[in-house]
Amino acid sequence: MKKAVVFILALVTALVIAAVASAENLDSMELLARQFVPDSAVFVSREMDDGQYELNFRVQETKEKFEVHISKDGQSVTKVSSEIPDDRGSRNVTLTEAEATEKASATYPGATVETVQLIKDDGYFEYQVTFQGDGIRGKIALHPETGLILEREVYYAAAASSAESGLIDAKRAEEIALQKAGGGRLVYIKLERDDGRQVYEGEIITDAYEYEFEIDAQSGKILEWDKDRLGN
Repeated sequence: MKKAVVFILALVTALVIAAVASAENLDSMELLARQFVPDSAVFVSREMDDGQYELNFRVQETKEKFEVHISKDGQSVTKVSSEIPDDRGSRNVTLTEAEATEKASATYPGATVETVQLIKDDGYFEYQVTFQGDGIRGKIALHPETGLILEREVYYAAAASSAESGLIDAKRAEEIALQKAGGGRLVYIKLERDDGRQVYEGEIITDAYEYEFEIDAQSGKILEWDKDRLGN
């Protein structure tokens, strides 16, 4: 009887310790994610998505929504995206290309701005800026009058690395996509798992088009290829 009681107490203690450790891990992930969102952002939810943690935040004043993706081990941020719903930009443009470049550089210090394009969609303008740096690559959409970031999609090095043998590397996948597009600039590329298959997902832009692709990480075969004209 005493052995059974001791066993039950030990089991309960182990479960409590595991629960505390899990809670501490979740708290540490929220602290990590908060380094990538405004101080005023309110934590909304946490979930698993494609084998990674997705933490959601919201800025009450602007209604801006943030998604921060963290690796399965909870140690590194792999992607940050945001959007301000219903803000489509403006019919007027007062921000110059140089000011849009400066805004991107100030937001992501150390990154190099690659392209700045003024895009018009249904009569509304916005600047689309792509950039890359040491361990970072992404794009942001800027309001053409205020410089406010309307949307962002930023990938960090951990999202694009592959430690699995037998796969082509990200550079080779980039070459395949650029050859298919006939040139252009790579906005991002990341290794993902889709229905049990390892694939590279990415985006390329040229002067006239935006391409989104999916490439088999083992064979190098292009599985998906979407082409959209810029500025429509």
